[in-house]
Order: sequence, then C-alpha cells, then structure tokens
Amino acid sequence: MITFSLSSGISDVDFTRLFADSIADMDAGNYPWHYFPDVVTFEEKSAHIKSGFEAILAKDDGFVWQVEVDGNVMMFNAGYRDGAHVRWVMGLVAQDDAGSKAYLYDPDYVSGRNAFWAEQGLTGWTMETAGGDTPLLAHMRNKVTAGAMGVPVVEVDITEPLVLRDIEIGTTPE
Repeated sequence: MITFSLSSGISDVDFTRLFADSIADMDAGNYPWHYFPDVVTFEEKSAHIKSGFEAILAKDDGFVWQVEVDGNVMMFNAGYRDGAHVRWVMGLVAQDDAGSKAYLYDPDYVSGRNAFWAEQGLTGWTMETAGGDTPLLAHMRNKVTAGAMGVPVVEVDITEPLVLRDIEIGTTPE
C-alpha cells in the first residue's frame, strides 16, 4: 500500500537510508554541489541536505511530506506552499527491496499522490531542477511518457545561461 502524508520530520535511520539511496543521483546533477565547494564528503553532504530539510520545516510556508510503501518511508520531500500551489525544492527517494524505484510508476502511487494533493487543497506544484540533463528531469520526462503523471505537465526554462527548469504539474500555462 502506498500512502502520502504531511511530515513534521524524519527519523535518523530513515533519513540515512533515503540519503544513501539518493546520493548517486544528486552527485550526477540533481543537486548543485558546485555552489557548496566545502561540502565534499558523504557525511558533509548528508548534514547539508538534512539542514535544508530542517530549514524548510521551520518556515511558516514550509510544506513537507513523505511517501510510505507498505509502512516504510520511501520518499521525503520538502518545498514551499503558496495557497493551492507547492514549489517542491528537495526530495529523497529510496530504492525498494529489489534496488528499484519502480513504485514511482505504480498506479497506486499516482492515485495516492493525486488524492493527497486534493486533501491538501493543492491544484498544482512546481518542481525545480538545475540543468537540462539531470536524472530528475529524465525521471519526470519518463513519467510523462509512461502516462504516470495523470495531470498536465509543462516544462519552462527560466534562466540562461544556467538552465533552471520548472516542471509545472497539474496546471495549464497562461
């Protein structure tokens, strides 16, 4: 069973597991480590990411949620809520027992996500990625191609020469 819920924090055990499963993608471009030249080791990166989550949790507009699969925390996400919209800026994604993240494509994931957004009164979200060739962007494009989003998606390049990409989920561009 896949469930989505608001979160007020994450255990150290779950954070360590999710971070370990996410670091390869972060190092492959999902996180702009080059902006933090003093953050080099696994431990420094883990502390850096954890402090980012804690900072968002402390904000009035911070919006933090988790996804569980069969009672195990598999995703921990954070962003900022503005009315019925969330700007998603951080996320950790665990692998399942088979070493896969295929549950992200499961119809129960899509329906659970959409039900959660509706319960929270959300009509759309923006996911920020840094760069046009990141594992996160490839994943989102794969989900669109696989029909696993269930809502409209619009990509927008927002800055040059560094390409920051907003991926609008569930809204229509004006």
